[in-house]
Amino acid sequence: MERQAGTFGKFWGMVAAASAGTLVLASCTAWPTTEAATPATGGDIAIDQAHALKGGISRGDAPGFPVTLSAPGLYKLTSDLVVPSGATGIVITAPGVTLDLNGFAVRGPVACRAEAAAVQCNADAAHGQSGIHAAAGGVIVRHGSVRGFAGPGLKLAADALVEDLELSGNAGYGLHANTSASRAVRVRNVKAYGNGADGFWLQTGRIENSRAEGNGRAGFALGALATVKDGSASGNKGLEGNALPRS
Repeated sequence: MERQAGTFGKFWGMVAAASAGTLVLASCTAWPTTEAATPATGGDIAIDQAHALKGGISRGDAPGFPVTLSAPGLYKLTSDLVVPSGATGIVITAPGVTLDLNGFAVRGPVACRAEAAAVQCNADAAHGQSGIHAAAGGVIVRHGSVRGFAGPGLKLAADALVEDLELSGNAGYGLHANTSASRAVRVRNVKAYGNGADGFWLQTGRIENSRAEGNGRAGFALGALATVKDGSASGNKGLEGNALPRS
């Protein structure tokens, strides 16, 4: 049974003022071929720790972190990315990017632990960096894990598809998506657990077959235009932490 935000509409009313202005829906067009110079097979653009430290994965990508994906294309991890303190792991600045973590992790140095009434992390989430920050729309992120960052594990600025991920042990949100009514995010088969803030923070979109467990605030903190289907929440610490949106 599908559920839609009700009482959480009040939650969104308190935070809507923080949203950037109204965004418009991008039209679907054919994306040009990526110009990334990283060797790959089958047309994929491979990313491993050595390539991340060297830079040049796409135009404008400097050595070290964050890895900047500035051209459309399919990017695939071939190892874990170990990100130092104070840095974002991956920044996506172009639409039409698919980022396949390929079963690997983007991981930072932050550690979080659950206590009776909260999740304590050794980082300041208010000024923390993201694991993956998609600043452009039309992005797909899939198949892997993001953990150990001072900010959100996954931060989305516009429409996106997110699937088959684990977002854990981040001092901020598991997933934070600040989208307008016309740029919905679709989330499916994602587990957010042990994060310092909400597991899922979503204004507009749909979450399917996803779980929020043991997060420091609510499992699902949703706006009035967000829905959950086949979701579950347990062990979350905040007010209404384990409540699912009601129709």
